[in-house]
Amino acid sequence: MPNYCYYEMKVVGNDDNIDELISMMTYNHPTYHFHRVFEADVYDRGEGYALISGDVAWSIYSAMLCLLGGCESTGKEYTFISNVSKLLQLEIEIFSSEPGEEFQEHYIFNNGKTVLSDRVDYIEYYFDEFAYKGETYEEKFAAFLEKNKLQITPDSLNENGYYCIGGIDNFGDWTI
Repeated sequence: MPNYCYYEMKVVGNDDNIDELISMMTYNHPTYHFHRVFEADVYDRGEGYALISGDVAWSIYSAMLCLLGGCESTGKEYTFISNVSKLLQLEIEIFSSEPGEEFQEHYIFNNGKTVLSDRVDYIEYYFDEFAYKGETYEEKFAAFLEKNKLQITPDSLNENGYYCIGGIDNFGDWTI
């Protein structure tokens, strides 16, 4: 079973072509689909753009740029995001995060050309105070630090209780 890689995607172009891309990602296209895209949820749609999020197997690279890993027979032809960007004259920007394998990706495609292809190291630690023994928050936080060999203060955690090392600085800040 693959690790799930979360992604966010912005697509800019002709509305009919954006709809066709979405149908490929959701296995509703009559001819093409992407290799190992598990979810493609459109969470914002306007004239000339769509914002999509979901999960893929392993990475954007393995799910949308090449054929890696096992594949099931669907009777449809696999396609790749760069090919679709060219075929449908779309600009596509994708951010992904796979903390289990410790990386994030950032891609930009413009009418079939790869404008940006970036993969960086990313480590994520989560502090759940209920998972650690101790009477006080401070004792539980000390146990978290010892287990993960970290030297940070509680204010180093983000609002959701995560401490992150590396990653893409502008994750989710669209440039297209």
